[in-house]
Amino acid sequence: PMCIKPASAALLAVLLFSPASALRAQASAAQAAAAQTGTAPQTIESEQPSRVEAVLDWELAAVGDPLVDLGYLVAAWAEPGHAPATAIERLGAASTAAGFPTRADLVAAYAASSGRDVGDLTWYVVLAEWKLAVLWEYNRRRVEAGRGDPYYADPAHVTEFLDAARRLIIAG
Repeated sequence: PMCIKPASAALLAVLLFSPASALRAQASAAQAAAAQTGTAPQTIESEQPSRVEAVLDWELAAVGDPLVDLGYLVAAWAEPGHAPATAIERLGAASTAAGFPTRADLVAAYAASSGRDVGDLTWYVVLAEWKLAVLWEYNRRRVEAGRGDPYYADPAHVTEFLDAARRLIIAG
């Protein structure tokens, strides 16, 4: 049985059936750059919170819109002082400790250092949450088939990502 509920159909519609012209406009406005496509706290090597020494896992890297990476990082970043809300936030829960920046601080620092407009970032964060839900659902089904890591067995993980995306859409 699928873990993704019928109520998620609205989210799918927002992501997949947005007017093509709007998606093309967004893509053409972006300046292409090397994108790691999975930047998250667990892919960053650092001895101190204020300095990134390496970013790991470049096997899915592509040339594309760098806001895809920023959206994924924001989706995976657990807010300091708050309990992680999704499985990916729990994997990078170190960012909840004192001294780590908030999501807003990360976005502001990125905008300041890159000069890029991050005004439509919510779209990218919702996309990242949806992609994570699909990834977790795929792995959950592998567990059901006896071929996957039991970590992914809980269908609540998928629901957490969809709920996070839904909250972002509702918040506008």
